[in-house]
Amino acid sequence: MPNRSTMVLVATVGIALALWAGVLLAPFVGLVPATVSDVSATDGSASGESATDENATDESRSDERASTHQPVQIDSCTVIDEPGEYVLTADVEDSTAGVCIDIRSSDVHFDGDRHAVAGNLSHAGIGETIDGPSSQDRVGVGVTVRSNERVENVTIHHVTVTNWSHGVLAENVTDANVSGVHAFENGGGIVLDDANDVTVQESNASRNLALGVVVDARAGNRTTNDVVVGNELKDNGAFGAAVFSSSNATIANNTAFRNAFGIYAFGVQNSTIAANSVWDNRYGVVLEGFRSNATNVADAVNVTDADASAADLGVQPEAETATTARSNAVADNVIRNSTAAALAFVGADGNVATGNDLSDTGPTTEQFYPFQANASAAIVAVDARNNTIVDARTSDAADWICAGFDGSSTTVLNATTDAGTVSFAGSDVGVGRAIETPSFPWKTYSVGVDLNVTTFAANTTLQVTLQYDDASLERFNASEDDLDVYRYDADAANWTTAGDVDVNATRNTVSASLDRVDGFVAVLAETGNYATENQSASENETTTDDERVTMAPGGVAGANAVANAVGGVAGADAVAMAPLTARESTYAMASATGS
Repeated sequence: MPNRSTMVLVATVGIALALWAGVLLAPFVGLVPATVSDVSATDGSASGESATDENATDESRSDERASTHQPVQIDSCTVIDEPGEYVLTADVEDSTAGVCIDIRSSDVHFDGDRHAVAGNLSHAGIGETIDGPSSQDRVGVGVTVRSNERVENVTIHHVTVTNWSHGVLAENVTDANVSGVHAFENGGGIVLDDANDVTVQESNASRNLALGVVVDARAGNRTTNDVVVGNELKDNGAFGAAVFSSSNATIANNTAFRNAFGIYAFGVQNSTIAANSVWDNRYGVVLEGFRSNATNVADAVNVTDADASAADLGVQPEAETATTARSNAVADNVIRNSTAAALAFVGADGNVATGNDLSDTGPTTEQFYPFQANASAAIVAVDARNNTIVDARTSDAADWICAGFDGSSTTVLNATTDAGTVSFAGSDVGVGRAIETPSFPWKTYSVGVDLNVTTFAANTTLQVTLQYDDASLERFNASEDDLDVYRYDADAANWTTAGDVDVNATRNTVSASLDRVDGFVAVLAETGNYATENQSASENETTTDDERVTMAPGGVAGANAVANAVGGVAGADAVAMAPLTARESTYAMASATGS
């Protein structure tokens, strides 16, 4: 089996892709297509010339095309081995060719003219074989770009490819543009391997057995400036859009729904995932990398590009062999109805997510990679360090707002829930909104978001900042002096105060640091003046839904606010998070780690 980096990387996601791996690697034996000069008029002259010209030399034909600047017309499977413009003039139906449109030259513009290039492979046929010859001898491809020499400056557009192992496959290519392509019911829709400075835009990849749009690098290499923008990616077995081992990539304005992974970025650095609409996937957006031994992770992360088109996060270059997903900006995406997680960081360090809608996550009754439980979370982190999520909407997160595992440190600032705004920083904890809480202590009332905290390691830390409003204090005849953070000890079946708290009356927040917390956390007002003559003691011991404070979201940062979202991440050994509002331009914070 060829040693392809994409196959190795797909294996890391922990989903059963044994069948899908074959989509990337499996050839399908077929016929070798003719070259442009080999196709005769009886087959539909690929050169666009009549049968009377069939004896003309290749040199004279090239000179004639150069003088007239007319595109070469083709109507059947063809090898394109000369630079120029080529246009498909008819549908290719039920083809048994191994490779149909075979581009082997640089400086080629292929226009499908909205015609179809259709193979004869069913999904069952695509999945039958997983072994085969090297990629250079691969068959079962609708449109391919391949050559022993690196191919440059190739455009493929306005063509439909279906029923192939791969609809479009470009290998060893630089400066390629794929646009207006409809790839459906293939193994892989649009796959660019060892691709540098490539763009896939305004295309549709649907109902493919495994892959929608994939931009990949060969093992040990890294690509740059890859762009996946404005595509519709739906009903693909594994990835809607996936980019591997790329720097300065842009994945933007795509629609991805009903895939296993809506958008997947492996080993991607200094890149931007922005303004995508990602719905009804198992995982919405995933940043993943192999854990590396590189030690030069920057302590400060600063988003400086105001338009969010390419993030410069101020992180030092990593070691050549590292493959961590690092220093990326995830901004202003709508990622909703994810079964397992809306936003996931796995082996990913120092990424910043701003202004994303992560609502309506879960619930699930199955255990999905990378979870260690049958649960779901708006944000999940596994073996991931110093990732920061700012101004996320997390309404109706079924289990957790954020869950961290395996030494992950995550900071969540101004997450809006159905009951108000919450900020927290922690290590290896799951933090979710508490729907039902045990009865509060006598003469205390909840004035903020009640949290349910689950620990996933022996020693964890958590800092919380909970928001309240003045109207709630007035309602309970309380003041800021009456506020405290409580946590519930399930073993002792009682509430205790967290200790030192920071009440900021200007920002209407209460902050506290908690060690080894597992259970419920709430900000309570301690007062005995709320009860009326008609209320019993039992009524004062609980808080109804009507009595909880409902706060308007503080605001979701637009694409132009990315530069102002995060002032810096400092220090991994302590938490120093100031109370926050969504309107402030900087945040001081530090990610906590397990002790």
